Amino acid sequence: MNHRILKAEQSRNSNLIFVSAGDRETFATYASSYLADRFDVAIFFYGRSKARKSRLEQAATMFSIGKGTKFNSLKQWLSLAPHMLDPYETVWMCDDDVIPVSGDIRSVPEALRAFNMSVVSPAHAANGKISHRIMLPEPGDHVLRCCNFVEMTCPLFRKDALAGFIGEYDGSLAGWGVDWWYLSYLEADSNPVAGVMDNVVFYNPFDREKRGGRREIDRYMSTPGRRRQWGRAKRRYGFHEWPHRNLVSATYSASRITALQTRGSRLAS
Repeated sequence: MNHRILKAEQSRNSNLIFVSAGDRETFATYASSYLADRFDVAIFFYGRSKARKSRLEQAATMFSIGKGTKFNSLKQWLSLAPHMLDPYETVWMCDDDVIPVSGDIRSVPEALRAFNMSVVSPAHAANGKISHRIMLPEPGDHVLRCCNFVEMTCPLFRKDALAGFIGEYDGSLAGWGVDWWYLSYLEADSNPVAGVMDNVVFYNPFDREKRGGRREIDRYMSTPGRRRQWGRAKRRYGFHEWPHRNLVSATYSASRITALQTRGSRLAS
């Protein structure tokens, strides 16, 4: 294991943002600069820039270095500091290049708690990279769509749900399929535990917008390699993938929460 913890301050908030950040990150800087009033920020740095490392370490609540992808780096961190997540109610697992474009980011943990979700994600802007149509924002006065799929770009978890998944997850994936693994763990295909917030939207940059026109994860492992890893995990553990569906949408009405039934439409990936 090459993971080293360099900083661990006392928690100040009940919500944690976790970012696996490289030299070209943008969101780790944004979170530590603008969201520290509501979120502690844990940064796992895998880059080479000494200047960026120094700046992010100074800004973060917790800071570590090493090599690895987002969920694998959290698993490594927890093996070194098993009580890392204890002070928190929610943990937001964010890619390092997402860009908030609309809505109140600070409302996402409150929505997760209010609607008793295990995992929620901001919707993904239509003019950015869209891997799954179910992540596109849908119009309406609702706050959140309960659905059976939430991809791994920027999901926010209830702490116990994430800790339970990480305890089961064997760390064998470099990215592809991790969302299916945590959704399977949460039994999201048959339980109302996952949701997309249509009133909070993040922009997910295209690969061509990144410096060098290449994703950081592709430098770590090729897309075919990551797919093969997921194929092996599916066979080993008996995982399956399911058609994406919206289940229920929900909105705040005065001081209470009202669930509004929506169509149970199937959405193609």
